Amino acid sequence: MGANKYENFECRVVKRSEIHGADYNPRTITDEALRKLKKWIKTEGRGLLAPITVNRNTMSVVSGHQRLSVLDALNKYPEKDYEITVALTELDEKTEVEANVFMNNKSAQGDFDFDMLAQIVEEFPDISLTEDFGFDESEVSLMFSELDKVEFNDRDSIAVPMGEGAEAAELVQQARQFSEDDYRASRRKELEKIRADSNTNGNVYLEKDDFTFTVVCISNDEKHKLMRLLHEKETEKFVKSNKLYDIYDHKIKLRELS
Repeated sequence: MGANKYENFECRVVKRSEIHGADYNPRTITDEALRKLKKWIKTEGRGLLAPITVNRNTMSVVSGHQRLSVLDALNKYPEKDYEITVALTELDEKTEVEANVFMNNKSAQGDFDFDMLAQIVEEFPDISLTEDFGFDESEVSLMFSELDKVEFNDRDSIAVPMGEGAEAAELVQQARQFSEDDYRASRRKELEKIRADSNTNGNVYLEKDDFTFTVVCISNDEKHKLMRLLHEKETEKFVKSNKLYDIYDHKIKLRELS
């Protein structure tokens, strides 16, 4: 089908109305990330640089849902139909689902070499890491260890160090789960960079200003006993503040710890 035996596609111009997104597509995108993608595609001299991948057997999008949504907005679809170049492939239903997830799985993709990124910025001083490359300011700070030079919004706080790399990554994940869903989603890229050992050996964790504080136990046994008295799981790392009010109101008694 392709120029060599490993190219399982051919490019074809089709009507937008002939293809459709995959109902099972698990990929999501934040409004901010979508804004960056739209800005890139609509900028003269940039645009869409690779075709959307479509399964000929189902005419379902395999890869490129977010890019297609931007094109739809720019071309005012569905009010106006438009032509689009796609990479047509032939996949059975199972392989289509596998490809949909695999082609967007960061675990199957490469990482950035931060030294080379620094060289690129040095050679091209007009390039902005945030506006042109699409990184968040928090990502830039983690990549280049310039925490004191980056302004964070009033919901962000960076602290170093905090335990070993794996422990820190676990704390980051649990802190994100404890916070609001929208905030969790907007920081997904940042946390992936933390796990990738971005010049900090993973010893970084993200917390929310004015939302959390830390209680330190002298041992695991004491922590487990405390959690049992609070009627929480022994492995829990975050407890809501109403537990403190219950202690103050003598609904929970902690004398057993003394």
